[in-house]
Amino acid sequence: MFGELTINDFLHLLNSSAPTPGGGAVVAINAAQAAGLLSMVSNITTKKNLSDKSNSVNRDLVKCMLVAVMHQEKLMKAADADAVAFNALMECYKMPKTTDEEKQARSVAIVNATKNACEPPKQTLLSCMALVDFAKIAVEQGDRSVVSDAFIACRMLATAMRCSIYNLQINLKTLIGKDDEFVKKTNEFIARTDAVITELEKFIDEKCRF
Repeated sequence: MFGELTINDFLHLLNSSAPTPGGGAVVAINAAQAAGLLSMVSNITTKKNLSDKSNSVNRDLVKCMLVAVMHQEKLMKAADADAVAFNALMECYKMPKTTDEEKQARSVAIVNATKNACEPPKQTLLSCMALVDFAKIAVEQGDRSVVSDAFIACRMLATAMRCSIYNLQINLKTLIGKDDEFVKKTNEFIARTDAVITELEKFIDEKCRF
């Protein structure tokens, strides 16, 4: 869906009054761009190593390239899924609420749709976390000519993760008192990701500098 648009077309949609794409899609696409930078750094470094017969191929960077491309695709799917989930949630709010039965059906639909809306930012977080160690490899082992690109990828991943947490938390507010077990498990997941982000931000402060 969004991957088929030109950048200008996507921005035109973003500028409009349409509810999607919104923050979740933007975050996922930015994370996909970070993955692209990691793949680029790995690709350039590997090709340079291959052209210099005195250097051996860095297997970590080759793996980084492959994993980054895989998660780039997942992140673009998460961007599309975020828009679909949000539109479905908005439709639930339009359901009739005249009778008690209608109110109950509407309430159940909103809860289920809100839980579904948590899945795309969760998937964005999972992909970002899977890329963190590779981002560090790109910074430490990538060619110095593209080290700034590795720095930027690290920063974009950290930001995407923080923003995905915002998107989860805004949905969780709706679910408090309606599905507390889901809220508890999601908050536990957020706590685990928060630790990864904090570690990455520390790495950025220490390593991503000239």
